[in-house]
Parts: sequence; C-alpha cells; structure tokens
Amino acid sequence: MSKDIDYKAVELAPGEITALIGRGCEFQGRLVFEGVVRIDGTFTGEILTRDTLILGPDSRVKAKIEADTVVVGGHLEGDIVALSRVEIQSTGHVKGAVSAPVFKIEEGGLFDGKTQMLES
Repeated sequence: MSKDIDYKAVELAPGEITALIGRGCEFQGRLVFEGVVRIDGTFTGEILTRDTLILGPDSRVKAKIEADTVVVGGHLEGDIVALSRVEIQSTGHVKGAVSAPVFKIEEGGLFDGKTQMLES
C-alpha cells in the first residue's frame, strides 16, 4: 500500500537533486530549471539554468548549455557557458566550446574543442 506524501511540504537540502532524467529516458527540447538536475539518459536541445547541471556517466547529451555550474561525467556534444565552473570528470567527454571562469578536467576526461576563460 502506498503512503501519501505532501510534496508541497518536502524541502530539499542545498545540493540535493531536484530532477532526474534517468538512464533509458530520452528527452528533446528546451529544459529550464532551478536547483540541481542530473541527466543519466539522452537529451537533445537547449538547457538553461542559474543553478547546477550534472551529466552522469551514462548520459548522451547534444545541447547548448547555459548554467552556473556544469559537471560532465558522460558524453556531451555542444557548447557550454557557465557563470561559475565547468568540470569534466574522468569518465566525461566534451566536444564543443567551453566558456567559464573555472574549467577543470580530471585525469582520463576528454575535451575536444576550444575554451574561453571568463571573469568571475
């Protein structure tokens, strides 16, 4: 038997994921959000946020991204403009342009493109 949940009363702690596009899911279009969103599936389109986007290791994303922070653990083809930082994890692959004040690539991460360092 399912338990009723008052979703309006649920509060998330800072840094918790507010939405998920899971592995096996496909989405096309324009994604605009607040909070932290994680994509583990396939996304094609445009992503706009003043918050954090996480692309998990299984993600396949083809998009133009404007965000505060972007963490790439999967495959991304497209351009990123970030207000704070972009991080390519060891499992991440990025093909495109990256503009951010902080740009970090972990050992094993792949980057094929151009970068522009923005002022903080």
